Amino acid sequence: MTNKEELRNNYSYIKAVEYDFDFSLLENLISRYTNILIYHAIDKEPAIHNFFFGLKDKNIFFPKVENNFLSFYKAANDSNFKLSGYKILEPVVGEILLDFSNLLIFVPGLFFTLAGKRLGHGMGYYDKFLSKVSNSTKVGVCFNNFILQDLETTSNDVGMDYVFNGKQLFSCK
Repeated sequence: MTNKEELRNNYSYIKAVEYDFDFSLLENLISRYTNILIYHAIDKEPAIHNFFFGLKDKNIFFPKVENNFLSFYKAANDSNFKLSGYKILEPVVGEILLDFSNLLIFVPGLFFTLAGKRLGHGMGYYDKFLSKVSNSTKVGVCFNNFILQDLETTSNDVGMDYVFNGKQLFSCK
């Protein structure tokens, strides 16, 4: 098993094998939720946000780092975002998410396993947030070549319920 630091160091050398995502694989899952949390992609993360803007009767929220914690703000389109200090597009304005029950959360990461393990960028923002919303459904999103057999984790790492690589939706339960 490769450790987290080695994986993060080697991440920049891996080319993302990009392809079109089949979002129809998510229809059943999405239909069960009103509030959906997504992200703006950086580096080699799949850019999935445009698909969600087209959904009817769904509230779409994006993360913003505030006071060392993730807050999520509602957005109907790609306007009103600015580049953060981490070089991530964050919402400038919008309705803040206050009801943390019954959420569908799409989570970016560097690597995932089919058992739901996730390696993020190492700041811990998502793990801190996800540990507070354990009753929500978490979907790790990546390209296929970023799925590993196994991954070192700690007690602070929060697992995914599903991993979506654009071609398949894997249940980790």
